[in-house]
Amino acid sequence: QPSDYYDDNGKMITLSESTVWNYLNNPNNKPIVQRTRAGAYEFNNLHRPHHHRHAPTFSLSKISMDDRDLPRKMHDGKRVKAYYSYDVASGCVIGSSYSKLKDKALFIECMRDMFRNLDKLELGVPMEVEVEHHLVNNYKDDLMQASVVFPFVRWCNPGNSQEKHAEHFNKAKKYQFEKRYQEGIGRWYAKLEANRVSQEKVFDEENNNYKETTFDFEMLVADDKSIIEKYNNALHPNQKKYKGMTRMDVLKSTANPNLTKPLPYVIARYIGDSTKTSIRRNQYVTVMHTKYALPSVKVLERLQPNNYEVVAYYLYNAAGTIDKVYLYQNELYLCEASKIETYNTATAEQTQTDRDAYAAQASYVSQFDKFIKAGRKELPKLGIIEKTTEAEIETIALKVEVVETEDDDTDTFDYAFTTQLTAKRALDNL
Repeated sequence: QPSDYYDDNGKMITLSESTVWNYLNNPNNKPIVQRTRAGAYEFNNLHRPHHHRHAPTFSLSKISMDDRDLPRKMHDGKRVKAYYSYDVASGCVIGSSYSKLKDKALFIECMRDMFRNLDKLELGVPMEVEVEHHLVNNYKDDLMQASVVFPFVRWCNPGNSQEKHAEHFNKAKKYQFEKRYQEGIGRWYAKLEANRVSQEKVFDEENNNYKETTFDFEMLVADDKSIIEKYNNALHPNQKKYKGMTRMDVLKSTANPNLTKPLPYVIARYIGDSTKTSIRRNQYVTVMHTKYALPSVKVLERLQPNNYEVVAYYLYNAAGTIDKVYLYQNELYLCEASKIETYNTATAEQTQTDRDAYAAQASYVSQFDKFIKAGRKELPKLGIIEKTTEAEIETIALKVEVVETEDDDTDTFDYAFTTQLTAKRALDNL
């Protein structure tokens, strides 16, 4: 401080270099000097005190998601953008996606892949997800709001990469597996020569170019998926706790007992694809040129008056097809519709699959016929009463005459119903 340069008599004191050095490196002063010299990110990761944690006991108690650029370049000089989802307890990659652009679609596709994998492993919804604000911030009021899909959501602080578990898993995956099985992976600035990337400079007018092998997008994605397979099936780093178990073994055998099964219609609503469609013939909707049947006639009761328009949400399975769609009307969930399986019309060629498909369709048609029959029995006949006052109307018990007809569970209309329909149309036209 300026006052340190003067003695009690006000005379300036000559300071030696060692004195200055001692002042700057005094443990009470040094962190302040370091913060002044270094940027916020560097100071945070090198000098600022940090939290000390241990991994969860159960898998899927917490997952961590993060994006990264794959190290090797494509032919256009750009890098593939990847997004991973890691289970914190096992370290397993449980979801991944790839793109040439770093956008929100990259995050959503990673979520889709994660839920496909969890469904295949018959595991539930992770209890907590850890994400950064970038990209994911667009979903903070719906998908990434606590208790919508995940019971808990942890938003990491910006610029604090050490907080995010996924950052540490990315590093382990890169330097323990990618570097071992792929060429050109390393750090050009590494102190140890074995960890450096071999570079050959191109002497041109820019004087800043180096020879570098490039690859196709598809090849880089395939290589990374191969590395993920090796990484997941390698021994867990904590062999003292999980002796002889791989990361995948830990994921499958130590799942949190409090996991809940995913609600497919909620998952599809937020991360699935969607299309507008209509309910046809009181039976099915068409999505991607395929018909999906309503589970019950009672779904019709939930539709708005004179409105058969619905939104179908769906997720593609691992084979790239759609097994089921989830129908919503005005953001309200209606039902799950399954794909209609057709049957061979020739009895001589029918298999058990054909007979099951016939039975399923016949069951719905029979249910619909019973619904119509019951509704017609409750349909009253039009009655006429003489002009009277409101008070008198309240005391009048109308005698309702029910039209009794014989139904035969066929698709034909009876004569009485057809006559009434024709008369109504004529009056409407008039």
